[in-house]
Amino acid sequence: MAILVREAEVADAGAIATSHVRSWQVGYANVISGELLRGLGSELAQRTFVVADEYILGAEAEDRFVLVVEFDDELAGWLGGGHARRQTGWSRSAR
Repeated sequence: MAILVREAEVADAGAIATSHVRSWQVGYANVISGELLRGLGSELAQRTFVVADEYILGAEAEDRFVLVVEFDDELAGWLGGGHARRQTGWSRSAR
């Protein structure tokens, strides 16, 4: 059993998009309409393009990162991170 964490590549976009859609379909199965959740699957090709173009390729330029986890050479998960996108007005020093 080999576990590898690495930076995402454009070739990972399809697996990331599929993982994202499936997590919504499973996680929100009893919260959001089944029809809407099934519709996410039909948008998978477009979502793959967006993940590749904006999320992975744009990450470094926007000072973000996208990592994937491989388990026995198969994508098992992913995460993205970076600086906070907006100020919330909340601070630890504000009391």
